[in-house]
Amino acid sequence: RVPVHLSRARIEDCSAAFVGGAIYSKGLVALDAKSVIRRCGARGGGGLFVPGTAWLGGGSKIEDCAATKDGGGVRGPAVLLNDSSIERCSAESGGAVFLDADDSLVVGDGAIIQGNDATRGAGVYAAGDCAQGPDFGGGFNVHAIQPTSTEHGRIAALNMAGRVTPYQGSLQMN
Repeated sequence: RVPVHLSRARIEDCSAAFVGGAIYSKGLVALDAKSVIRRCGARGGGGLFVPGTAWLGGGSKIEDCAATKDGGGVRGPAVLLNDSSIERCSAESGGAVFLDADDSLVVGDGAIIQGNDATRGAGVYAAGDCAQGPDFGGGFNVHAIQPTSTEHGRIAALNMAGRVTPYQGSLQMN
């Protein structure tokens, strides 16, 4: 697994018959220093197909990429976005980002996901339960969506009504 690090790089007008229109890598892929992936396409991961970790930061961009199936911009199990953008990408599922069950997406300061198109999940398509947070046992796990969403709504309503109520965690039911 060889890491790929792009700094001030530009990959444009590329295509792959199967996955990874611009880059397919089983290791870490890091884009920074205003690197750009533009107008690339594939069946899965129009811009990036990364079975490892994809990190976009430093003003990097993935734009105008397409996948005929999943992840117009990025398909991968661990996607980290900070001071970067995925714009105008398209796919059947996950116009910008496609996440399968047990995958994770971390969005930090300055991350932009906008103007993407998909039949399902124009911005992000997340298969399976995707709510993660503290549990009563002191851990941090994926929670069942309905009970966790209900509890989040109750906590939000109490706080909006002026009753300061911290989120204590939920039972892991999956």
